[in-house]
Amino acid sequence: MTGAFSADPERLRAHASGLAGYADRLAATGARLPDGLGEQSLGAFTGFLTAGLGAAMAATLDAFTHAASTVDAVGTGLRRTAEDYQRTDDDQAAGFARLDENAAGGAR
Repeated sequence: MTGAFSADPERLRAHASGLAGYADRLAATGARLPDGLGEQSLGAFTGFLTAGLGAAMAATLDAFTHAASTVDAVGTGLRRTAEDYQRTDDDQAAGFARLDENAAGGAR
C-alpha cells in the first residue's frame, strides 16, 4: 500500500461546528432580507416591475433558507461521521486490549 488513510474525529467535529456557524449566518442574512415589495414601492409608473421583483426577492429568500438548511445538514452528517469513526476506533482499541489481556493471561 502506498498511501495511508486516517480520520481525525476532532477535526471533523471542528469542521462541523464551523459549518453550523455558516448555516446560522446564512439563516440570519436570509431573515433580514425583505420578502417582497409593496404595490407602489417603485411608484405608479414602474409598478409593473414590482411583481417581477417581488418574485425574485421571494426566490432569493427561499435560496438562503435552502442553503442554510443544506449547510446545516452537511454539518450534522460530519458530526455523525466523527462519532462513527470514534466508535469504530474505540471498539477496535478495546478488541486489541482484550487480545493483550488474553495473551498476558496465557503466558503465565
